[in-house]
Amino acid sequence: MCAMWRATTTMLAVVVATCVTAVPLTSHVTASGSNGHRNIIFTLADDLGFSDVGWRENTDLKEATPFLSELAETGIYLDQHYVHSVCTPTRGQFLTGRYAFRLGFSSGGVIGLQTDDHLPESEVTIAEELQKMGYRTYLAGKWHLGCARLSYLPNQRGFDRSATFWGGGVDYWTKKTSNFYDVHIDNGPNLNEDDISPNTYLEHVWDNHAAAFISEHAISHPDTPFFLYYAMQVPHSPVTAPPGAEDERPCEHITDPTRKTYCGMVLTLDQGVHKVFDALDAHRLRESTLFVFSADNGGNPSVGGYNMPLRGRKASLFEGGIRASAFLWTAELAASRQGATYTGMIHITDWVPSLLTYAQGTRWTPADGRALDGVDVLQAVFEGSESPRDEIVHNVCEGTRCPKALRSEGFKLILGQTDDEWHPIPGVCQSNGTSISDAPHGLGECDNRGRCAYLFDIATDPTETTNLYNEQPDLVARLTDRLTALEAELAPCQTCGSNDPLAREVAERTEYWSPWLDDTQTNFSASYL
Repeated sequence: MCAMWRATTTMLAVVVATCVTAVPLTSHVTASGSNGHRNIIFTLADDLGFSDVGWRENTDLKEATPFLSELAETGIYLDQHYVHSVCTPTRGQFLTGRYAFRLGFSSGGVIGLQTDDHLPESEVTIAEELQKMGYRTYLAGKWHLGCARLSYLPNQRGFDRSATFWGGGVDYWTKKTSNFYDVHIDNGPNLNEDDISPNTYLEHVWDNHAAAFISEHAISHPDTPFFLYYAMQVPHSPVTAPPGAEDERPCEHITDPTRKTYCGMVLTLDQGVHKVFDALDAHRLRESTLFVFSADNGGNPSVGGYNMPLRGRKASLFEGGIRASAFLWTAELAASRQGATYTGMIHITDWVPSLLTYAQGTRWTPADGRALDGVDVLQAVFEGSESPRDEIVHNVCEGTRCPKALRSEGFKLILGQTDDEWHPIPGVCQSNGTSISDAPHGLGECDNRGRCAYLFDIATDPTETTNLYNEQPDLVARLTDRLTALEAELAPCQTCGSNDPLAREVAERTEYWSPWLDDTQTNFSASYL
C-alpha cells in the first residue's frame, strides 16, 4: 500500500537540492558569455503540469524530459516560481512586468480570436525595452494577446520577427481553429508548404522557426545580442502527439491512454528545446545565452496533465494552478551553484526587471517612471540569498465575480474559489487514497454558489491540506482589506469581449484569422488571399 504523500517544507519533490550561503554575485556568475553578448531565451510550456518533468520524484514522466533535466541539473531549480492560472494573464504579466489585474486580465477568461480584447497598447513590453538596448527580438509559438488590429500583433509590440498562432489553441494537424488557419509569420501568412501541411505536427513548425531565427541571427547580426521568446504549444490540448512519440521508451510503460499521448507531447517539448540548443551550438552561442524555462500555468488532469503533490489544477488559485515547474540555465553559472534549488518566491512579472538588468549589465529602471509589479530577483537567485519579494498578488477581482488570492505575511489567502482536490497521476503510487473529504482541511466559509475561502501557511503546508481561515481572523481581515484596496486599481476587462461577426467574415475571405478592425485591415487581409 502507498504511503500517503505529504510535503512538510516549502521545497517540493526536486531530486537534488543544494543549500548555500549568500556571497557576492561575481563569484557565482561571470560578466558575460564568450562573445561578450548576453543573449536571452525565455521558454513557456503551455499547460505543463507541476508533476510532468523528469526532476520530480513521483512522476511517470521521469524519462520524458532528458534534455531539460540535463540543463536543470547544471542550472538552478526555481522551486517557488509563480504564474497565473491560465494562459493570457501569464503571458501579459511576463511581457509587461505588471500584474494581470492592471492589464484587464483578471476575470479568469482568455482572449478569443474574434474579440477586440488585447494587451493594452499603453503597456511597454520587455521586447520593446530590449530593442532600445540594441537587441534583435524574436517570438516563436503562442501569442494570445489580441489580433483584432494590426497594432495588437507581435511585430508591433516589440518583436523584429515572429512565427505565431494568435488564439488559445490550434489543431496540431489541420493548423486551424474554428475552420480557419491560425498560423502566421511576421503578422501575415508568409508560410512555406511544410508549415501548413497536414503531415507536419504544429509544434515542429514553431521549433523549426525558433531554431531558424537563431541561425539567421547568427549569420546576419553576429555583433548583436538576441532575445527569443519561445512560447511552445505543447502539451496544450488537443491531446495528440507526433506518430510514434507515445510508443517511445519514456512513454511505453504508461497504460492510461490520455496520459500516454500526453507523455508523447512532453517528449516532443523536450526535443524542441534540444533543437533550439542545437542551433545555439552550431553557431557557438550557447556560452553567451541565458535560458529560462517555465510552465505558463498548472496542468489539466482531464487532458493528461498533473500537479501532484500540489492541490488543484489549471484555472484554480490553489498551488496546482499557479506554481510552475521552472529553472534557469547559463554557462556563466559557477560550479558551486549548478544544481542548486532556489526556494525564494519568484513571480513571472519579476523577469522584466531581472532580464533587463541582466541585459544592460547595470540596474535597470523604466525610463518613463512607470510602476512595475516585478522586482529584480536574478542576483538573489544567482547568490542563493533571500528573495527581495515578500508578497505576490495572485489575482484581484471586483467583488465576487471571480476568485482572488494574495500571498503575504507568509500565508496565502484565497477568496471565492470553487473547491478542488488533489489529482493523483493514473497508475502512480502517490497517495493512500485519502481524499479531500477525509483530509483535515475544512472548507472555510462558502457561499450558496460553492465559492469558498481559504488560508494556508504555504511554508509548512505547500500542498494546502489544512485550511486556517477560521483560526486566524485578524490575519484574514488584514489580507482581505489588502485585496479589497487593490480593486480600485483594476483595469477595464480585456477578456470579456463578445465575438465580432466581422472577424469571421474576413476569415471566410482569406481562410486565415486576420485583423479586421482598423484602416490597415483591407490591405493587410488582402495579403492572405
